[in-house]
Amino acid sequence: MMDTHEDQKSGLGISLWVKILAVVGVLIVASLAGALMQMALTKAHASAEMATFFAYTLQFSVTILFALWLCRHSGTNPSFLRFSIRGLDPAVILGGVILLFAVSMVLEPLLALLPEAYLEMVKQSVGSGGWSMLTVIVMAPILEEVLFRGIIQGAIVRQYGSMSGLLIASAIFGVIHLIPQQAINAFFAGMVLGYVYLTTGSLIPGIVIHAINNAVAYVGMAMMGEQTVFYTRDLFPDPVWYWAVYGLCVVVVGVTIPIAYRRLKRM
Repeated sequence: MMDTHEDQKSGLGISLWVKILAVVGVLIVASLAGALMQMALTKAHASAEMATFFAYTLQFSVTILFALWLCRHSGTNPSFLRFSIRGLDPAVILGGVILLFAVSMVLEPLLALLPEAYLEMVKQSVGSGGWSMLTVIVMAPILEEVLFRGIIQGAIVRQYGSMSGLLIASAIFGVIHLIPQQAINAFFAGMVLGYVYLTTGSLIPGIVIHAINNAVAYVGMAMMGEQTVFYTRDLFPDPVWYWAVYGLCVVVVGVTIPIAYRRLKRM
C-alpha cells in the first residue's frame, strides 16, 4: 500500500490530468464555436482573413480564461504566468530564432516525405493580408505561449519537474496542430520555446521568438505565389550550399541537445 504522501501525490496527479484534459476539451469545443463564428462572419460579408482572426482569438481566449478560472477554483495560484522584462535578452532571442530555424531545417527531409496536400490546407487556412498577419504574427505567439508554455507546461513542471513538463506540453502543442507537418514542427518548436521559458522565467522572449518564426514562415508562404509547397532548399540555387547549411544546422542541434539536457536535469 502507498503511504499518505504517495496517496496525496497520486490524487494530485489524477487531478492535474483531469484539469489538462478539461482545458484541451474546452479548446476543442471553442474551436468548433470559432468555426461557426467564422462561417457566420463570412456569410455577413466579412473577409475570410478577418473571420479567421476573430474565430482564432475567440477559441484561445475562451480556453485561457477557462484554464485561469480552473486554477483559481482549485486553489492553484497561476504564478507560472510570468512576463518579466528581465528575460528579454537579445542573445537569448537570437539563439532561439537560430535554433528554431536549425530544427526546422533538420526536419525538412522527413517532412518532405509526407503528403503535400496537407501543406495546401495550411496555405489556404492562413490566407494573406493584414488580418492574417495580425493572427499569425501577433495573436498566435501571445495566446499560444500563454496557454501551452505558461499554463499547461507551468502546471506540469510544478508537479513532475522540468523535463516532464517540457516533453508533455510540447506533445500537446504538437497534437493540437493536427496537420502532420505542422504537428511535428510544433512539437520540436514547443521544446525550444518551452526550454526558453524554463531558463528565462519569462514568457516574453518565447513570444518574441515565436512571432519572428511565424513571420518568417508567413513570408515564405507569401513567396510561394501559385506554388503549393515551399522548402528551404528552394532558396539555394546550388544544392552544395543547401547541404552545407543543413550540415551546420545538424551541428547546432547536436551540440544544443546535450547542453540543454544537462541544464534541465539540474532544474
